[in-house]
Amino acid sequence: MNRNATSWSRVVAVAIGYIVALVGVLSVFSIPVYASLHIMAVGTGIGILADRTKIPLTRSSWIVLLAGCVLIFCVLALFGEDRTRHWKPFPAGYMPAWFACFLGFRHIRYLILHMERGHDDAV
Repeated sequence: MNRNATSWSRVVAVAIGYIVALVGVLSVFSIPVYASLHIMAVGTGIGILADRTKIPLTRSSWIVLLAGCVLIFCVLALFGEDRTRHWKPFPAGYMPAWFACFLGFRHIRYLILHMERGHDDAV
């Protein structure tokens, strides 16, 4: 029971880390760039230090990651540079935000699945 409490706190810490990283990425050009990069680095650091499990990228993971990047790029190109330049949050953060969301969801899903199955490598 103590192991599950530790695991759930680890899942929450990883989620908080990726949320902080996402806030940092989406604040690009709303605040000074160095501040948004520092917020992103702190959030990523929290997520990594909370759980240092190496999660392999499978072929389907690569396909989803690249398809999301292509989709974001195509939507931004469809609206045009003149319109998207004035959007809040600034579109320069959309691609790194996709990476943060994708990796965060994979990391949290991996932790929860291994916690339910009772594997010790996620603890």
